[in-house]
Amino acid sequence: MTNTKSKHDPFAVLKVKEFLFFLNTRFFLTLAIQMQSVIVGWQVYKITGDVLDLGLIGLAEAIPFIAVSLFSGHVADVVSRKKSSSLLLPF
Repeated sequence: MTNTKSKHDPFAVLKVKEFLFFLNTRFFLTLAIQMQSVIVGWQVYKITGDVLDLGLIGLAEAIPFIAVSLFSGHVADVVSRKKSSSLLLPF
């Protein structure tokens, strides 16, 4: 009896045209967001020259992310995944 194992290609997903398009789009979107964050901080520091203002800009960029993460985590904990047909929020 021979033991024949099929080779698993970990990069097979990169041959799917739609996924490759999604991956490239996601990469360039992340790059653009990071560039925008650096440029806004740079411009604020150039205009004000104050490090505190630069820190407040970073905080203003982080607060919405933190708030949405906490809210979505709460919703993920409360809502049953078994009810996939309709999403019933508890509020």
